[in-house]
Amino acid sequence: MNFKILAPVCGLAFLAVPLAHAQDDQGAQIGPYVGLYLPQSRELRNIFGDTILNFGIGPIASSRPAEGKIRPEISAIAASKNGSKFFILPVTAAYEVRFNRGNERTVPYARATAGAAYMDYAITRAPGVRASRKTVGFAGGLEVGVLLNRNLGVSAKYNVFSKQQGIDFNGLSFNLSFSLARF
Repeated sequence: MNFKILAPVCGLAFLAVPLAHAQDDQGAQIGPYVGLYLPQSRELRNIFGDTILNFGIGPIASSRPAEGKIRPEISAIAASKNGSKFFILPVTAAYEVRFNRGNERTVPYARATAGAAYMDYAITRAPGVRASRKTVGFAGGLEVGVLLNRNLGVSAKYNVFSKQQGIDFNGLSFNLSFSLARF
């Protein structure tokens, strides 16, 4: 993995999150997430399997900005199997719409995201045919979810990435997030 590109992207994203939440009465939330990624591409499913388990720690989507505000998001999708691997770090801006207007603890929402993704992959596509690159490409998506309370959220998101060397990294993700800290 090329940390010369990755470190500045992560640093800017983590600095931007607290600034974006300055107007949010809940503040920025940080915590773990766990999820499943279902690649759209038959090629990736054949190499890595139908579902890819993902987990990490970072800014959690359960923090509630004022509706209609744009906020930064960062996540990660990664897999490794039989010498093939990929790591995608989308850094996007999200626009959210909530479906209830009261102060209920359960808040359904929809969110659209667009931005860039750092992509690091080395995939054996066929015997003797290997594709690898460290690059930055387009990232976007549409997400629906429910904030179950101030700390716990579930979501489904269709992720769109620019193709790299003919490889389609698009896919559906299901995530469970839990906020451990606010600042």
